[in-house]
Amino acid sequence: MTVRNLGILTVLFAFMQGAFAQDVPELIYYKFDAAGATVENFASAPVGTNPAPVTGLTIGGTGQFGTALQGNGGASSSNIINTGWVTNLGTGHWTISLYLNGLVSNTTLYYLFGDAGANSFRCFLGGAAGAGNLLLRGGGLPDLVVPSVATGPTVVHFTYDGTAIKAYKNGVLSVSANASAAAIAGTGFTLGGYSTSTGMNAGSVLDEFRVYNRALDAAEVAATWNVELGGGSSTTPVTVTIGTGTTSCGYPYYTLYEDARTQILVTKAEIEAAGGFAGMIDNLELSVISANSITMNGFEIRMQNYSGSTPAGFINTDWTTVYAGTDVATVGWHNTDFMVPFMWDGTSNLLFQICYDNTGWNGNSTVNGTAASGMTWHQHDDGASGCGFAGGSTYATRPNLRFEITPMSGAVLEGIVTNATSGLPVIGAKVMVGDSLTYTLLDGSYSLLCKGTDVIVKVSKIGFDNNDVPFT
Repeated sequence: MTVRNLGILTVLFAFMQGAFAQDVPELIYYKFDAAGATVENFASAPVGTNPAPVTGLTIGGTGQFGTALQGNGGASSSNIINTGWVTNLGTGHWTISLYLNGLVSNTTLYYLFGDAGANSFRCFLGGAAGAGNLLLRGGGLPDLVVPSVATGPTVVHFTYDGTAIKAYKNGVLSVSANASAAAIAGTGFTLGGYSTSTGMNAGSVLDEFRVYNRALDAAEVAATWNVELGGGSSTTPVTVTIGTGTTSCGYPYYTLYEDARTQILVTKAEIEAAGGFAGMIDNLELSVISANSITMNGFEIRMQNYSGSTPAGFINTDWTTVYAGTDVATVGWHNTDFMVPFMWDGTSNLLFQICYDNTGWNGNSTVNGTAASGMTWHQHDDGASGCGFAGGSTYATRPNLRFEITPMSGAVLEGIVTNATSGLPVIGAKVMVGDSLTYTLLDGSYSLLCKGTDVIVKVSKIGFDNNDVPFT
């Protein structure tokens, strides 16, 4: 544990690697990241048919992470996922969560999931729920209306702990009701619709469908609602190849001149199409056709998560230097292992910079490239600082790239925030680590999920100083 004095706030925290990283749902975990007529169940003890058949509906569009199940407004009798699971939640504890977007806000009735044989256990949009609201009904539970879910995006968690049914929206408790007589056992659980009724509305998407055999507590809901869990090969890296063309490029190894700077953009869609996902990148390869033996001094590779689509000039801010030293090109897939791994966030595009600064020149080392207009910006010259070039121009051919991504693992940060003067707990202080956010409870405690490159704890509350504390 580490204690840091933050002026008038004191923060106590403990960093626990991987506490939630392995907690995929026990029963069902559909990611909807592979198009086709089936969907794989990535749960730790998957129930039902695996993979489950997708009938009438399609997988595509944009979900919470990658693609999603797309609604069409058709009848559930022919537009549905039959999980093959004979619903058996019984009277035990459980959690069901799902990401929703594109929901209509009217009183027309659209069903999302359920089992007619489980005491009519079901979830629907509109109808008795009201415009833009969800309603969980049946199974011996009291009706639970979740307000203002349309149009989204919204992640909804339903939890049952034997005494209460609760609904969370985007990690925050929305509504709850006392419930102690649930009896949810049926004949077949379906997703995307219910019985023969109208299923998901046209234009809507459903993603990250999770069913647990336990009730997640508020801390775990808050920590995982916006995190893709590590189902399947949770630690196995994948190789991402961008570009298959054979057009010869002199850049980025433009050693016919003393100095060169090249920036190369790869889109999120391209990475995902090549099998990539959010995670750690620790190398970069280029497909070298012919190699010159000259050493590139002052050689650097930099990277950043980039929100733009077509750079109109060199980008000079927000870089992470992943390699600095020298390099000599070699024929084939020429690899550079990073000194510092880089975390791709899975939502942004990815921008690379390769540059060097020599005092002599020889011939170019050429690489294979593929037509990709507006995705490469380059400049070369003599007697300058290659990594500091400010001019350059766009090139229509992008060098082919290859790199490995290792799925990111999570970690849990837990601690207490107190008043440094009185020693009393601070209630309602905001604690942020990267994109994760929570507030301290009555005893000043907090718990939230961190990602691989999150290293700063940000703590704030009105009337107190805002402060940032690094992990140590």
